Amino acid sequence: MPSVGIVASGNGKQPNVPTIGTATAGAGNASVAFTTVTYYGKGGSLTGYVATSTPGSLTGSNATGSPITVNSLTAGTAYTFTVRTEALAAGILINSPESAASNSVTPTAGTLRRCTSFQISIACCTNTSQCGTLGAGVTCTPANGFFDPDNC
Repeated sequence: MPSVGIVASGNGKQPNVPTIGTATAGAGNASVAFTTVTYYGKGGSLTGYVATSTPGSLTGSNATGSPITVNSLTAGTAYTFTVRTEALAAGILINSPESAASNSVTPTAGTLRRCTSFQISIACCTNTSQCGTLGAGVTCTPANGFFDPDNC
């Protein structure tokens, strides 16, 4: 989203630029630290902060402060980040200029989790009310606990 430098009817002013801190890479994401600012716009309020990646212009936001997590980053790609302040004055969203760029970080790939074992129990039932519910273990057993192949 581009920054708006217009202030409506003198009711607000452009918010201050946050000071960038350290970016830390994660699995497909990055955490971007920064120093928050105070907004003194007349009749306005600070609404939050937005971090933007380079490359990709991917964003993350936080209404309360630092840090901001930016998700959906490509593993093995180096990124830097900037942070801007957003404020609302006279019903208009006003953005600060972008901060200086952060340090460069390279996210890793997420950890894949694999099932190493599972159990399936299937039994024939003469009607659905005799069977247990199909759930995480995929179990269907007649209510009486006996399997009758003649009823399949």
